[in-house]
Amino acid sequence: MKLTLEELKSADEALRRLFNTPMPLAAAKEVTEAMEIIEAELKEINNKEEELLQVFGMDHPTHNGVRIIHPDKEAEYNVAFNAFLAENEIDDKAKFGLSTFGNIQISPRDLKALDKFIQKEV
Repeated sequence: MKLTLEELKSADEALRRLFNTPMPLAAAKEVTEAMEIIEAELKEINNKEEELLQVFGMDHPTHNGVRIIHPDKEAEYNVAFNAFLAENEIDDKAKFGLSTFGNIQISPRDLKALDKFIQKEV
């Protein structure tokens, strides 16, 4: 089953914690390969957000120099951004096997967020 960018966006924090967790070399190698794909996809999400801010943002930055969405265009922005997230899929190489991790400790909340990134092994 393919992952959507929406699923990636919702798992971003848990993935970042996983990417900084010490693990055996073989696991780190597999996670690094997935991480490169995931980071490229996250960059694509950020680029799309910037593109949509150009269209739906206010003319002048108003919050600490960061462009914000024009209140009258917020619904349109959300529709466009959510459609982008739902329609784009991530390569299956961004997944990793459960056995990769051995005895890594992870919180139940992070495990739930990462569930779609873990391949079920037979």
